[in-house]
Amino acid sequence: MAFCTNCGSKLSDDARFCPSCGQPLAGPVAAASAKAEPLDYTIQGDNL
Repeated sequence: MAFCTNCGSKLSDDARFCPSCGQPLAGPVAAASAKAEPLDYTIQGDNL
């Protein structure tokens, strides 16, 4: 469950605006976190 960054109210998954304060949301709540790119680690000798 997501919360409004303006007033802290609970938001539904398909909310486009906060039902309490009317703050527009940046995008769909489910897409709030960006997709992480995989990290590429190279191990050289004993250094991690």
